[in-house]
Amino acid sequence: MEDHQTALDYPLLGLINHCETLCEAACCGVDAFDFSPIHIASFLIKFTGQIESEDVNKILSQLQNLDLEAERLTSDGGTTCIEAMNQVLSGPALFTLSTTIKGSLARAVLLVADVQRSN
Repeated sequence: MEDHQTALDYPLLGLINHCETLCEAACCGVDAFDFSPIHIASFLIKFTGQIESEDVNKILSQLQNLDLEAERLTSDGGTTCIEAMNQVLSGPALFTLSTTIKGSLARAVLLVADVQRSN
């Protein structure tokens, strides 16, 4: 079993950093992050006030890569470290993280669309 480092790039890295709201990753690891749709929505509209579909597609692609890494870790064993989160994750834990972010991302997009329609 090998341990690996999983590097994150923008925009997923920016989203993860934006969701570090409950504590600091250096202290609490993954428990420092709140991946609720409202935090993800605020990240998505932070710069332009609107969601850029290119960013959403890039985040989904990056999450798909995490899923592939989770599958590999699950079959081969070992763990990966996500330094930005101060967290070592097994394959199933990495898949759970990715699934959580994907679900909240989908709800965040709908939330922003609802708000924009009502304005």
